[in-house]
Amino acid sequence: LTDPHEEYITRAVGNLVLKGRTTPTRTWELLGSRKCGSPGLILGAAKHAEAYDLYSRRCFAEARSLFCEARECFVNEIGAKNDRLSEHFVHLCEQYMSSPPPDDWDGVERLNAK
Repeated sequence: LTDPHEEYITRAVGNLVLKGRTTPTRTWELLGSRKCGSPGLILGAAKHAEAYDLYSRRCFAEARSLFCEARECFVNEIGAKNDRLSEHFVHLCEQYMSSPPPDDWDGVERLNAK
């Protein structure tokens, strides 16, 4: 089987514990086919991947900067006013920069609504 991340442009949404569940699910957003993807979309996804890796390693200031760059790539690419996922991670980084998570933080987000 082919790795779907090689065939498609994706970006991590996060490790989410959905309402009513107890274990996290690694969740991805499908952005398009790599064969047809624009350079801007591919660049935005690459910046998001690097930012998510930094975020997972608790490098929140560096991650925030790259999430902002990724947001600009996506906004410019699709002509939207904003990119909600990038904004979500920018907000989380800012939150953790001002109030760091506990030492046992694993990056999992628990969703309380469907």
